[in-house]
Amino acid sequence: MCKSGDVVHYDPNGWDHGAGYRGLATDSLSDPATLLGLMAEHLDGLLAAEADRRHTAAAALRAVMTEQVLRDGETSFWDPAFE
Repeated sequence: MCKSGDVVHYDPNGWDHGAGYRGLATDSLSDPATLLGLMAEHLDGLLAAEADRRHTAAAALRAVMTEQVLRDGETSFWDPAFE
């Protein structure tokens, strides 16, 4: 965590060639807790057997995460979770 309160993503595999810093993950420690709560709310859909239901749940989760926590995509840290 930085002095500003930002939580940054650092990849230890990149330390030796200047590629460790991976950008902003979130701008406060409370955001990951909120994100985990939002994930729990969508868990049934995310774990559904039907691919369409999983896709719909993931899209809904991403929309609410972006709106409530990630402030309209100011960070790409979470993108791989939805791929």
